[in-house]
Amino acid sequence: MGQLVSQVYGKAFFDLSLEINQIDNYQMQANNILNIMKNDDKFFNIIIHPEISQTKKFEIFSNVFKDSISEHFYGLFDLLLKKYREIYFLEILEDFIIRINEYKGIVVAEVISAQELSDDQKERLISNLSKNLNKKITLKTIIDENVIGGLKIIVDGHIIDGTIQSQIKNIRNKLYNTKII
Repeated sequence: MGQLVSQVYGKAFFDLSLEINQIDNYQMQANNILNIMKNDDKFFNIIIHPEISQTKKFEIFSNVFKDSISEHFYGLFDLLLKKYREIYFLEILEDFIIRINEYKGIVVAEVISAQELSDDQKERLISNLSKNLNKKITLKTIIDENVIGGLKIIVDGHIIDGTIQSQIKNIRNKLYNTKII
């Protein structure tokens, strides 16, 4: 149900932002809201807490984002509160941003590595992916210390696993399946 709710509201909000020519502005505001809500567990837990009144939630939300977001974001949040769907707010904003990226022809590539990539590595990766997919690429880098070396790239529904763990697993499978005469 959550995915359906986020898609319906995300599409409606996308259509509104397109209609009033606020795609870039609203994308920036949505990213700001997401960043704050994902990085402040206390604030997020207040927003979704079932025992805090809807009025108090709206007041807290308004104070946090005072003068930094449009009335439409306040309206969306207020509507979600009235329908007791505030728990889906993050998913709705994420769906909204995905729709904007699709509209702009941008694909987000998630890159998992053991350590931070240099700017040169990021540029080469963006260039290669962009050339191969014929789309604009935005990188989302994730540092995973469990990755011994190499990269794992998730982009446009595809997984490119060039990690050392993957290579070891492939060698192990080949050795396991090798028949000795």
